[in-house]
Amino acid sequence: MGDWPDYFRYWGKAARPEAATAGPAYHLLVYHALDVAAVGQVLLQKHHFLRQRLAVLMQLPEAETIRWCVFLLGIHDLGKFAETFQYLRPDLREYFRPQQPVQHKNHDVRHDSLGEMLWRQVLRKQLLQDLNAGTALKEWVSEHMSRWIQAVTGHHGQPPNANAQVRRHFAPTDQEAALTFLRDWQSLSAPDFASLPVRQAADQARPSWLLAGLAVLCDWLGS
Repeated sequence: MGDWPDYFRYWGKAARPEAATAGPAYHLLVYHALDVAAVGQVLLQKHHFLRQRLAVLMQLPEAETIRWCVFLLGIHDLGKFAETFQYLRPDLREYFRPQQPVQHKNHDVRHDSLGEMLWRQVLRKQLLQDLNAGTALKEWVSEHMSRWIQAVTGHHGQPPNANAQVRRHFAPTDQEAALTFLRDWQSLSAPDFASLPVRQAADQARPSWLLAGLAVLCDWLGS
């Protein structure tokens, strides 16, 4: 991969080994993430009612609603950065990182829950540090935006549910790759943190249900 970021060393979709000769053996995780985000962008641009409803519930202008939803959809599969997930295909894990010993093999937490867990324990803090966020924004992101993250990571029909420690599932290099992707994707998709309704009383549990449904649909179409 040369000088490409390490997040290009993770598979997101993989063909069964016996079927790999009929087509590509894998689809990179970050490419799948962008596929799903692109589906969401088109859906929201074309469906006025859905866009308007989300904008009302999220308390955002419609243009920012699209931008925020695209950003969120792009990070729906953060849990697949986990070594425990990547080792579901030992051949691909070895192909992408042949010099890195496997530390964690026991895949006992679903990747949707792993993604929310990574956000809650690692990525949220780093993002807020990057933003140099004040107290109000920190509290809003921690309480309300985290509901959005729960919604999009829980894109397989049930809310994320995991109390395990990140280090049991993600190698340090996995955490760093996910963080680098989050930063680069945030820079590319450019959600406006200044647009967040920080000073308004808002129950972000309400839009989270619609966000979860959007994530399920976009993940299906984008796969």
